[in-house]
Order: sequence, then structure tokens, then C-alpha cells
Amino acid sequence: LYEEAIYSQEGYLLTANLADYPIPTAKESIKVEWKNTELARSETPIGSKGIGEHPTVASAVTIVNAIEDAINKDIYEMPLTPEKILKLLGRL
Repeated sequence: LYEEAIYSQEGYLLTANLADYPIPTAKESIKVEWKNTELARSETPIGSKGIGEHPTVASAVTIVNAIEDAINKDIYEMPLTPEKILKLLGRL
């Protein structure tokens, strides 16, 4: 939701790397409750499995759909910044 390609009036890319735009921090994150479960995977050499790959695939689209439902407006671009939401609501 934070990444956005922003260009100057002259056409230069202003957000070319992670130092140029904000990234989420722990402050923006949800509270996570960890539980240890012994369920080793036989398909991997050390019985490990991934933890965060699958939930991130549809996260942004899910959030945009929820905002569309909440404000009753169609959204056609991402990232969806607070400023863009305010514009959709006619408050900016």
C-alpha cells in the first residue's frame, strides 16, 4: 500500500528505491500472537515451511475492496493513500 512510482514535472522517477518512499513499520502492523506447533514438513530438508508468503498476495486488493465497500466508490489505482481516499470522498 505504500509503494508508488512518483515522477517529477520533468519526468524523473523520484521513488526509485526503498530510501525514497515510506515502508511499513511495526507501528503500522497488526498485533500477532505466536503459537509454536510441531508440524514438520517432509518436503523440505529440515522440515521447515514459509510463514508469510501466501497472506501477502491478495492483501492489498482485499483492503481496497473493503474501502470501496465502506465509502461506496470504485477505486481504480493503487497504492491507495489517505489523500486519494479523501479525494474520492470530496474532502480534499
